[in-house]
Amino acid sequence: KGWLYYMMLQEVEGLNQAAIVRLKHDALTGIHRARVNPSDGQVYATGLNGWNGHGRKGLSQGHIHRFRYTGKPARLLTDTQVRHNGIELKFNFQLDPKSAKNPASYQLKQWNYKWAASYGSKQYSPNSGKVGQDTMEISNVKLAKDGRSVLLQIPDIKPANQVKMNLNLQSADAEPFNELVYLTINKVPKK
Repeated sequence: KGWLYYMMLQEVEGLNQAAIVRLKHDALTGIHRARVNPSDGQVYATGLNGWNGHGRKGLSQGHIHRFRYTGKPARLLTDTQVRHNGIELKFNFQLDPKSAKNPASYQLKQWNYKWAASYGSKQYSPNSGKVGQDTMEISNVKLAKDGRSVLLQIPDIKPANQVKMNLNLQSADAEPFNELVYLTINKVPKK
């Protein structure tokens, strides 16, 4: 729908699962087939309005996009791993301990989809099976000694087709870091 995402993969007992985060670049079309040009190291992607899914109005009919590194540092979530007792998040910068340890800095919702012959599905609670989402309760947040990763302790963590995480944190130098992360939990590790 006009954005690039980066993906963080995890394999648990032979099953793959992943988290995605949208990069801050907005394209003029839906985009497809991004590639890194070996001669200049920049990312190029083609785009057509048809790949937009008719979700956004006013986009171009077609475009070739170049996404180039500006040399400026980027603050990023670099890894997301499901653990037996929660979700571990790793960053490429140090977090402010007060915001990082506060469970209210993280809002997590989860839901499942129903597979059918037709495209699309409502969202269903993994707990009740009824239409809706479940809030994932965080009992505690553990900040690593290096200040660059946290473990969100979630006592009732379970598989879900979709988990939506809103992160509202601050860096150690008081810069806000707000991120939206989507992940799939196919399998929770045993320990």
